[in-house]
Amino acid sequence: MLSFSFFLYLCIVFCMIMHNLKAETTYRQSLRERILDVAFTKFIHLGIRAVKMDDIARELTISKRTLYEIYENKAILLFEGVKRYKKLRDEELNKRARESDSVIAFILDLYRRETEIFHIVNPMFYSDLEKYPQVMKFLETNRKEHRLLFLEIMNRGVEEGYFRSDVNYELVVKLFDSISKYMSGTELYQYYSFEELFCNMVFVTIRGFCTIKGIEELDKNLH
Repeated sequence: MLSFSFFLYLCIVFCMIMHNLKAETTYRQSLRERILDVAFTKFIHLGIRAVKMDDIARELTISKRTLYEIYENKAILLFEGVKRYKKLRDEELNKRARESDSVIAFILDLYRRETEIFHIVNPMFYSDLEKYPQVMKFLETNRKEHRLLFLEIMNRGVEEGYFRSDVNYELVVKLFDSISKYMSGTELYQYYSFEELFCNMVFVTIRGFCTIKGIEELDKNLH
């Protein structure tokens, strides 16, 4: 039979081990998040190819060994960063869609937000993404979810009286998707500003299926 004092000793040791494990887990999780923040910021500012794992470790003042223990290579680090960014962005997108006063207000708010983002992203980031199949596959899956959200926005516009009801919006969504892929595939962002691309390809199209009420609201806000 174990003595009570020895049993108490075992309990104390067990508690200490669990506390240390919890502290280690908390630290590692915190470090994981910090690595993602630093790495993804560098990726979008400099391009993915230009950023080395050495650069990330140096900025975080951690060893390369520690970095590689958490993220085995840059491809995995990029993939986790893209997933995290998309999750946060989608949450914000859905929140803004729910809280916007009208579909026109939401579209213009989205345009302003996307413009801000586009201005801080190095065009090489988009080009470099093409070299990571796992990331591209994930983005394609995410694109399907965005199509559904976009279709909901179009239907909301019809209900609010801003968009015409005699338009096939499932087809419109597919056309917008094709435009997006064309812009990406031909790297038009290398030659034109985001404002030019959005105004000439998106706003012109949106204006085409607006009602008189929608056109007036869109033009008023654009001016």
